[in-house]
Amino acid sequence: VERAKMLGSPLVVPAHAQLRNSGYSFMPAMGMAGHSKWHNIRHKKGAEDAKKSILYTRISTQVRNALDHGGNSPTNNLLQNVLKKAKELKVPKDVIERCIEKAIQAKSGGSALYEGVGPAGVSFLVQCVTDNRSRTSSNLKHLFSKHGGNLAGSVAYKFKKVGAIEFHNVSKD
Repeated sequence: VERAKMLGSPLVVPAHAQLRNSGYSFMPAMGMAGHSKWHNIRHKKGAEDAKKSILYTRISTQVRNALDHGGNSPTNNLLQNVLKKAKELKVPKDVIERCIEKAIQAKSGGSALYEGVGPAGVSFLVQCVTDNRSRTSSNLKHLFSKHGGNLAGSVAYKFKKVGAIEFHNVSKD
């Protein structure tokens, strides 16, 4: 541009550029290319995903509450209203189904099976009903290690189910 000015030749301005201040510097009329576009998309998607996450959590909580109060039956009006609201808010069907499955499993309690080896190599197979698998696993590991065993290894092949022993909370009276 400076060279064209010194030579006295006419200045040709490209169609996509705009003239600023009467100087001969060009500023592209379009935005920055490349990284800027993805940067904007990323932030928009992040904000949308955060909103969806909050919505799905609220719907999930409402589904659990409805199942706790009325069960999983067609006559449960509270559950029907929550499902209707979820459809209006365009919550995906698989999200709703997962919420219902989790709520039913939590209500009935999740079943867990642990294998362990006790003192003197005695094998244990512990089946329990729990609402929090990680807490149960941690408690069992602690109990096994406290009494000279460990909660590891494969011992299930040594067992055959023939009966059950049940322990209930027993007071120390």
